[in-house]
Amino acid sequence: MLTNFAFIDAFTQKIYVEPFGSRAIKDCPRIRENLMRLSGLVINREIPYVGVRLKDTDLSAMDLECSMDTEIDDAVRDFSSTDKQVILESPSLNVEEYVERLVEHLNGLGIQTVFVYGVPYSAVADLALELVGKIDKVWVVVDAIKNNEGNERELVKELSKNGVKNINTRNLEKYLDM
Repeated sequence: MLTNFAFIDAFTQKIYVEPFGSRAIKDCPRIRENLMRLSGLVINREIPYVGVRLKDTDLSAMDLECSMDTEIDDAVRDFSSTDKQVILESPSLNVEEYVERLVEHLNGLGIQTVFVYGVPYSAVADLALELVGKIDKVWVVVDAIKNNEGNERELVKELSKNGVKNINTRNLEKYLDM
């Protein structure tokens, strides 16, 4: 059975996922079922989880709400190695704003493998690439990401060339049971 892993949900917030979001990404409803499945896995299996969330004072509170239910109410400001499920706030999508705290947290939990997903795709890709070399195995959940241009398959191929593995939601569920 797979151990020492965590899910990282990068910016799956109403601002990007919902049609009324101020930065809505086209076709996000197509990945909603997969996002919900991943959320269910986090809750039901108590999987280590980090939800990276945008915190911006210029946006409405509704826009910044999490799009998927994870039973995690508040952002944790001071990570402790005992917090298995946390929300990490970032002032922007810029990976440099939060990656150091994220890696520190994952290392504190002994995490060796991460499964990254979310929207927008650019934030997922930046995070995955930044984690290569800092975490043993970095996977992108390919059917739980969305790009405005809709060319996720081509973009994921580029990530693969840089050491990021890819997996879909169904295979991830099977992989977790191995």
